[in-house]
Amino acid sequence: MNKKVIDEEIAYAYKSLQDSGIAKKNPDTGKTEIKKAYQSQIASFGAAVATGSLLAAVCFFLNDGNSAVKRSKLMEAIELILKEHGEVKEISGGTHENEKKCKDLLEYIDMTAPKRAKEEMINAAIALKLAMNLYKLTEE
Repeated sequence: MNKKVIDEEIAYAYKSLQDSGIAKKNPDTGKTEIKKAYQSQIASFGAAVATGSLLAAVCFFLNDGNSAVKRSKLMEAIELILKEHGEVKEISGGTHENEKKCKDLLEYIDMTAPKRAKEEMINAAIALKLAMNLYKLTEE
């Protein structure tokens, strides 16, 4: 974990929450909100990466399963942070949108030294969790 990198990535994380569709404007209040479940999921992702396999954690979170929120959006947000910070340089092709995102993150993990990739993903996940605090969190 690198505090300086995390501080730099918070601005990217804030934007990636909107770009990935995690943060949505509530038509009734006019405020941009995030479902609280996303905060729990990103915390789980960080723990899964820190204690286990980065590749297994990414593959698990790319599949939405029976989750209350779309976990794949968190992977999209992390990918956007890594791209903005200059870690992921190029988008590779893919026919389905999720397949394309999956391929990018998996290629990034494959082409980066394991320890470095793990640290960069954890930094991005922490920045994302901190940036979520800048939005109103909702139960729904």
